[in-house]
Amino acid sequence: MFAFKHRHMKTLFTLSALLIGLLTHAQMVGYSIQENSPEDTRTNFVSLDFLGFDFGGNRNVNSLSIGANANWQLQNGLGVDGVLSYKIVSEAGLPPFILFNAGGYKLKSTGKTKEKDIKVRIGGEFVTVDNKSAFSESYIMVPGNQYHQSGLRGGLYLFKKAYKDQAISGKPEVPYTSAGVYAGWMKTVKTNLVLKVDDVKKPLHYRGFTKVYFDLLLTPISSFSYESQAHEDAAEVKNKLLGGRIGYMFYKDGPGVLDKITWGSEIGVRPIDGFFIRASIGYCIIRK
Repeated sequence: MFAFKHRHMKTLFTLSALLIGLLTHAQMVGYSIQENSPEDTRTNFVSLDFLGFDFGGNRNVNSLSIGANANWQLQNGLGVDGVLSYKIVSEAGLPPFILFNAGGYKLKSTGKTKEKDIKVRIGGEFVTVDNKSAFSESYIMVPGNQYHQSGLRGGLYLFKKAYKDQAISGKPEVPYTSAGVYAGWMKTVKTNLVLKVDDVKKPLHYRGFTKVYFDLLLTPISSFSYESQAHEDAAEVKNKLLGGRIGYMFYKDGPGVLDKITWGSEIGVRPIDGFFIRASIGYCIIRK
């Protein structure tokens, strides 16, 4: 029993020492900041969302999807953005779920610059401890500037899914189309760092972009499939015009492969099927 405890204590000590050593080594790496100007950079990208999900309340047919996400900043605080999602799997064999948003935004001409420690990956390697291999990443914490801006946004909204209520037409789920506009407020946070790290040949470029937004949804155009068979309840559902959502979007462009990942999420209430949560993860294919 003593030998068993001693062996595991030794393993724990070795792992702890290795971890401390790696962290200490990461923080002792020498570097110089060549660029730290987020206010002058554009975070333009197009990503492919390889996995998304949409689920919610009792009226919502849950689904998995693929799609695309884009943000393109123009000049003077103007920009365009959009989202497209297409169903690949759902709990009902219905026509495709489609979400399409396309619009623009106008940020204030001036913003606020705040300093924050930013974690920048500088490399990685495989390490072996007690005949077990693991991949260890090296990083440094760099004091960098973040540029905060806020503004207004708006655009077109199209949504095709299924409404789960047998009372509408006598069928378990009914495909519907909802179209209209969205308008709201948004805030962006940008980071742009260029580092020269000791023992690394090329400068490391780290670029980050975060977007938070709040939208009101107005969908005056709504239609149900099987509408000729629909019950009186369908008219009441179609008259629901207003909804809302809060969203978050994150994109990081750095030297690592996983630094090209994008993440987006939303929570809110849609006019037709009510409460929902939507999220997606993607990989950036175009960036500028």
